[in-house]
Amino acid sequence: MLDRLIKGHQIKMVDDRDLLELLDKHFPIPLRTFLGNLKECCEMFGTDYYEDYYKQLESLLLDGSNIEQFCVKLAAVEAKIKQNCKSGGYSTNLGEIKTALVAAIFSLSNMERVTIFMSDDRRARNFIVSRYSEKYHEIKAVSVIGAFYILMKNGMPLEEARRYVDALKTKEYKLFDKGEKMTGLEIVEGIYANKIALLANGMLKCRD
Repeated sequence: MLDRLIKGHQIKMVDDRDLLELLDKHFPIPLRTFLGNLKECCEMFGTDYYEDYYKQLESLLLDGSNIEQFCVKLAAVEAKIKQNCKSGGYSTNLGEIKTALVAAIFSLSNMERVTIFMSDDRRARNFIVSRYSEKYHEIKAVSVIGAFYILMKNGMPLEEARRYVDALKTKEYKLFDKGEKMTGLEIVEGIYANKIALLANGMLKCRD
């Protein structure tokens, strides 16, 4: 579904180049602003990625490198991070770090309202919401199934929501306060019946 929406230009993919070009409209040295916030996000998640890998990119500030050159070097650095993590037998948390960076840059660029689709891993989502809110400003998360709450608030008819949730690959989801899982259709119907609410961390919860 996501690939189809991207190909149909209903969703725009945002990469590091887009973020840098956005910063370029608001800051005199966009590369410095990008790296400064990347450092904050790495520290937020307790990693040494910045000191061990990204810090070398600071030399590009002195070389007068442009955005294109910076992006090439940045991609090489992140490929090295992934390679070393894979060799060490552990996964990276670059996804969470870059998600926090996107949120920070959008905020710095004066975007009044930003909705970010986060990991459907509840622990990862809780972590980024709590740590980002401490470092920058309060942020609220939206999971895939939680998005139907927002769609309902924005006027999507129940029948259309049923069609969308039926097309999702994942069929069952866990609510915040329930031990057993519920089907996507049950959750959507609960949302539209005002029996399920959306929490700040993207989880859904049955109303009291």
